[in-house]
Amino acid sequence: MVHARILIIVILYLVYVCNASTLGLYNRNEKFHFRSTNPSRGIQHWIFPNSKNANSFSLNQFGLGIFNTLLGQGNPFAQPEPESKSTQSGNDGVINALGPGQDPSPISRIEADGQRHYYFPTSDFNRGVYIQSSTNLNTVLSQPSNEHSVFNFTSQIGPEAPSLYEWDANNYLLYVSSVGADGHGYIYVLHNDGQDLLNGWQNLGPVRYGNGDPIINYDAYAFTHPNGNHYLLYSGLHFILLSRLDGFTQLAPRSEEVVVVPARMVNGTTPVIEAPGAYIQGNTLNVFYSENGFFEPAYDTLNIAIDVSLDPLQVSNWRNKSTGTTVLKSNSNTGVYGPGSGGAFIGPDSKPWFAYTCFYEKDGFDQTKVNPRRVQAQPLSFNEDNVLVQIIPDKPLRYVNA
Repeated sequence: MVHARILIIVILYLVYVCNASTLGLYNRNEKFHFRSTNPSRGIQHWIFPNSKNANSFSLNQFGLGIFNTLLGQGNPFAQPEPESKSTQSGNDGVINALGPGQDPSPISRIEADGQRHYYFPTSDFNRGVYIQSSTNLNTVLSQPSNEHSVFNFTSQIGPEAPSLYEWDANNYLLYVSSVGADGHGYIYVLHNDGQDLLNGWQNLGPVRYGNGDPIINYDAYAFTHPNGNHYLLYSGLHFILLSRLDGFTQLAPRSEEVVVVPARMVNGTTPVIEAPGAYIQGNTLNVFYSENGFFEPAYDTLNIAIDVSLDPLQVSNWRNKSTGTTVLKSNSNTGVYGPGSGGAFIGPDSKPWFAYTCFYEKDGFDQTKVNPRRVQAQPLSFNEDNVLVQIIPDKPLRYVNA
C-alpha cells in the first residue's frame, strides 16, 4: 500500500511538472511575454502560446491537487476565501492580493441594484479583450465566472493594457494597445453605450491625429478635465505624452501634442516610462506613471501634478515633471516589489483607490520564463494641496506563491 501510494505521488508530480510545457495549459493572466525596444514601433512583445483560458481547469491543478490530498493537506481545489475582517489597516475589508494579473485600469459605478460594480479590463495578448466584473472587490479577479469576453479582433493585433473610460453616461470607451504582428503599434478604441458593459462593444478603429495618421504608441489612458475637454495620455516608451481628444478616436493636431513626462538619464541609461493614468482631487490634476522595467524591483509609480485652473498642454505649468514624486515603490518589509502599471478607481468606501501590478520576488523575475505578477488595491492618499503622496504597498495575505 505504501509503495503504491509513493508511485501515485511520483506519477502525479511528473504530471504537475511536465504538463505546463507539454500541453501549454496557462492561465490567461499568467501569459509569458517580454518587451524589447524596436525603433520603428517603440515597443514589441513576444508571446508564448496559450491554449487555455482562465476558465479552464488544467491537469496541472488536478495533479497538484491529488498530490496535496495524498499528503493530507485538505481540499486543494478551493479558491482561498477572503477573511471576514481585514488584517490590513484601512482597507475596508479588502484582502490583497486580489489575484493574478497585470496592468489594471478599472472603473466602478453604482448600478440599478444599488450596489457598486467593479470592472477590470484585461486581454489575452492575442485577439481577445475581456472584462472581469463583480460587486465584490475581493473576488473580482479570483473567480473565473467573473471574467467575460467582450470583444475579439479579427486578426492577431496583440491587445494589451486596455483602459476603461466613461466619456459620458451614454458612451464608454476601451483604449487598447496593440503589440502583436497585426497591431502595428496602434491604439484601438472600442465603444459601448454604457447600458451593459459586458456586452455590445464595437471597434471604432485606431486613434488618429487630425491629419488621419494613426498614433503609434502604447498604454493609453483618457480622462475628462474640469475645463470640459477630454484628454489622452500615452507612453512613447521613455516619456509620457498628452493630447486633447476631439472625438472618441480623434486627437487634436499633432502640433498640439506635448511631452508632460520627459525622458531622463539614470546611471547612463534611459529608463522605460509607461502606464500613465490620471485622477483629479479637488483643484489638482494628478498624472501618475511607472518607471523602469516591469520585471525589476526598481519598477515604481511616480506622479506629477497641476492646478486644474491651468492649461495642461502648457508644459511649464506642471510640477515635478522632470523627476516626479513617489507614490509606490518596492518595500522589503511588506515583501512587495515592482508596484506599478495601475489605475485609480472609486473603492468600497466611495473614496479613491489604486489598483496596481506587483510581484513578491525581491530580485525580480525572468520575464521570458515566468509571470508571477499579482494585482493589489488600496486607498490613495493626498496632501493638503490634493497631490498624491506615497503609500506603502500592503503585505499580501493571498496569492503569495507564484
